[in-house]
Amino acid sequence: GMFENIRKVVLYLLSDAFTEIFLIIGSLLLKLPLPLTAAQILWINILNDGIPNIALALEPKEGNVMAEPPRHKDTPIISFTGKLLIGIVSTLKAGIGLIVFVIMYWSTKDAALSQTATFATIAVASFFYIFSLRHFRTGIFRSQPFRNPWLIGAIGIGMIILFGAIYSHVGNIYLGTRPLAGSVWVMVGASGLVLLGCIELLKVVIHKKHLIPRGSII
Repeated sequence: GMFENIRKVVLYLLSDAFTEIFLIIGSLLLKLPLPLTAAQILWINILNDGIPNIALALEPKEGNVMAEPPRHKDTPIISFTGKLLIGIVSTLKAGIGLIVFVIMYWSTKDAALSQTATFATIAVASFFYIFSLRHFRTGIFRSQPFRNPWLIGAIGIGMIILFGAIYSHVGNIYLGTRPLAGSVWVMVGASGLVLLGCIELLKVVIHKKHLIPRGSII
């Protein structure tokens, strides 16, 4: 159970890290302003994702863990399938974030407001993603999504921190954020749901293709 939780945390961390890399590369290729500032990237990695990461490490072990065969001592933390998932999820999140940035920038011509919308999208998408990541063997609604109260609390704290970064005067000054209208939050929430749906579909494909070996979630 501990080994699987380590895998989940590493997969979550690397997916977020590569999302930000792909997002910046995409904006450079399209000759757009940077969709996130350095301060916003640090805020997402340290605060918004840091607390849920700790809660994910406390995820209760799978019910059938004792039925799984022992792993070989050389089993890598991230397998080929795990690397594939990191690449796909990172590309999806970066693509969604870039679309949000382009829509906001073309409609408002305000780089700071567009960066804030992208900042919120990446943070919220990570919160959606973590629920799908908890169980790659089953769908999100068959895996008792509220089984880990620490994770629910961590997501709540993460949202409070996110709102503080966007709506506080300190956040506006040091992170370069701007208050977002309700209509923007609808787009942010819809983006998270799109990512969640894509990942759930990906899980079905991986399961049917037997890309996840027995005894491993990734």
